[in-house]
Amino acid sequence: MNQNPQDTINDLIAQTNRLNCTSDPIELESDPTYINPQTTLTLVGQLVSDKPLNRNGVKNTIVKAWNPPHGIKIREQENRLLLTFKDEQELQRVLDNRPWSIMGAHLVLQPWPPEAALHEVNLSTSPFWVRVCGLPPNKMTRNNAITIGARIGKLVEIETSKEGKIGGKRYMRLRIEIDIKKSSTQRFCLETKWPGGCLDPFQICVLAVDIWVTSKNGVTGPQTRRQAG
Repeated sequence: MNQNPQDTINDLIAQTNRLNCTSDPIELESDPTYINPQTTLTLVGQLVSDKPLNRNGVKNTIVKAWNPPHGIKIREQENRLLLTFKDEQELQRVLDNRPWSIMGAHLVLQPWPPEAALHEVNLSTSPFWVRVCGLPPNKMTRNNAITIGARIGKLVEIETSKEGKIGGKRYMRLRIEIDIKKSSTQRFCLETKWPGGCLDPFQICVLAVDIWVTSKNGVTGPQTRRQAG
């Protein structure tokens, strides 16, 4: 005798409900002295691309671009790249030089926190360099850089000259951690009145490998960094 489809669905729902946790969750402590050897020297990565990429080509390009003296192991797991180094300084060098573009695709890279499972590593953000052009010299200050950085994402670094000055090249250059899913044109206005009472609007455009800024007077950028392949 065939079972009624609705009865089958009800049985599946009942079985699922029995699997649910009905008690209060248990909060467990972590050992602060524990070091996971698998995560210490491993970066987690993901390629952002509209087209399929050859896996061997990606791996060969990474090795060629980074050229780690002590070698690197690259493997895939849970649709993510695991890049394991043999030297902490080499790993840090790769992180410090982000963003990376591999075969035309943006490579999102993040450290693997020892307390996180692989699927918990957040790959939704990536650091980009921002050029803020068109600001008056008296507006190129650290506080204004922090304000602009907070408007876009999380400010990581403010580029300064050897003398410690900001914006010595007619623009400010900021390194900002940005949500890659929101990599689209953003706009804001500089609330400074010029002769005639007008406001100078700015437009911030997030690209795959960098960010560039335009003003009503023209376009500046983009400046692609760390291109490989």
